[in-house]
Amino acid sequence: MIPDTHDLSTPLAWALSYAQIGWHVLPLEPRQKQPLGRLVPRGMLDATTDLQTIRSWWMRHPDAGIGIALAQSGLVAIDVDPRNGGAETFEHLQDVHGSLRSDVMAFTGGGGEHHVFVVPHGHQVSLPGTLGPGVDLKANGYIVAEPSIHPSGMAYGWESTSNPLDGVVPSPLPDWLRNLRVSRPEATRDEGGRVVTGGRNEHLSRRAFLLRKAGMRIEHIEDVLVRLNCDECSPPLPEDEVRQIARRKAIVAPDPHVYVGSPQIADSQALVLTVGELHEKAGLLRWAVKGLVPERAIGFIYGASGTFKSFLALDYALHRAYGMRWLGRRTKQAVPVYLAAEGGAGLMRRIIAWHKDRGMVWQDCPMRVVIVPLTLRTQAKDLCEAIRNTGVAPGDLVIDTMSQTFTGNENSNDEVADFLRVLGVDLRDALDCTVTVVHHSGHSATERPRGASAILANVDFCFGVFRDEKEMLCTMEFAKVKDGDRPDEQQFELSRVELGFDEDGDTITSLSARHISDPDEVAEAMKREALAGRGGRHNLMLMLAESCSTEKELRKAFYEDVGVVDNDARKHAYYRSRDWAVKHGHFEIVDGVIVRPRLKQ
Repeated sequence: MIPDTHDLSTPLAWALSYAQIGWHVLPLEPRQKQPLGRLVPRGMLDATTDLQTIRSWWMRHPDAGIGIALAQSGLVAIDVDPRNGGAETFEHLQDVHGSLRSDVMAFTGGGGEHHVFVVPHGHQVSLPGTLGPGVDLKANGYIVAEPSIHPSGMAYGWESTSNPLDGVVPSPLPDWLRNLRVSRPEATRDEGGRVVTGGRNEHLSRRAFLLRKAGMRIEHIEDVLVRLNCDECSPPLPEDEVRQIARRKAIVAPDPHVYVGSPQIADSQALVLTVGELHEKAGLLRWAVKGLVPERAIGFIYGASGTFKSFLALDYALHRAYGMRWLGRRTKQAVPVYLAAEGGAGLMRRIIAWHKDRGMVWQDCPMRVVIVPLTLRTQAKDLCEAIRNTGVAPGDLVIDTMSQTFTGNENSNDEVADFLRVLGVDLRDALDCTVTVVHHSGHSATERPRGASAILANVDFCFGVFRDEKEMLCTMEFAKVKDGDRPDEQQFELSRVELGFDEDGDTITSLSARHISDPDEVAEAMKREALAGRGGRHNLMLMLAESCSTEKELRKAFYEDVGVVDNDARKHAYYRSRDWAVKHGHFEIVDGVIVRPRLKQ
């Protein structure tokens, strides 16, 4: 469990917290970048998540800095150093390849940035050491982490919304980086695989450099290199020559990595763009629903029981299936896969009702469905493989609901973050699709998803669904739209559709959701609900406004009649209904006085 960040008052507390989210740590010399050799003689190779070992290290040196060993932690970091042209290189790389910014980002003590990415589970990467001037790609090394102090006296620190100890999950390593390959001359080897005469010196020099990069002290590198010389070189070099290589190359050996496809080397024309090419690069963000739902994203649709959230999730998926405008916005056509973890019979009726309500033929629907409740933390890869075997390239995967596919503690930031990481790596990235999770709202805080704060912090979009008591109307509010502007709340009406008769002659029905955006349509829907005797809080607001002169009177009357005990929930209900009524022109509030349309001059 991730500790409360307010309790992180010592480097030891930080180190333990990093270990608890699975990051391997090592102590660094105070106000320096190199490993504290007295405690970790092998440098980064001694990094651990063992809490007892970590306590012993920082009890002996409480002011030691903290290093995060990347490979052991399943991480890769992009280190941007603006002093050496890193800012310009970083921007150029993004122009060419797309965003390189991760959800987890830190400011270094030297004025630079660390963008930390997660490597998909089971993947091995062999990456170059540099992406260009001032931008290093760290895969096998380590980074210095908060609250360590830079030699300049400045502290390292996570960007305020990017702290991994708050449950924020590193973004997956971009595909184009994963596909890079290191290019270096192959050494000539004998039948036993040992490097022969001509390449022995270069081979041992490279070994020495990597050991030093891992933080191993020079005297230990000498001993290791002597053993490697005997095991890997044919014939072995003299021992004194090997020790000279260790002392010389471990300090000054350059990293010989050169990666294939470097824009500085392989494609110099990419440095100069036409205005048309610039326009094309600027449009790298692709939308499933224009300005609202990005492609290759993770989002939530949440609401309390009975708010019709699953109907709205299905409405979204079917609009995507046919490329129809949703909420008045352009939608990119794509095949959705709907995981109905709570049963498939009800879903089939809803699909038929949706099509019948629009005069469409349900047999033409391209959607795919899964009606087996899966535990996605362990079965996401099985689901991905099953979808691939259909030959369909899905644009959407709707998971209905989180509670039926997640095993663990919903209030645990680290467990929820792990669940979201699985969705991101094994489903979103593997299938190149958008993943939408249907979830419940909080028990008391209904304006946000139930459980850990990691949900809202780590998703690209989050839409809440609210219903006023027994009305067949609901409202969608937009708690988060990461890459677009948050729109005003939107209303949906649910209509009952007759599908036929069962074996006893009883009518089979289901509901169909339909977006209603015009104020007159909303008012007409409200009138139908009132005539049907299903008036809810919005209608209560309109009725009370007819007999109240001031907002103070209106609020008091609403609180007395709404039937909600909890103060916060009652307040939220009042302001949501009041704002709805004002937005749709039923009345205005001017200096605390209720002004109805018929009273306007």
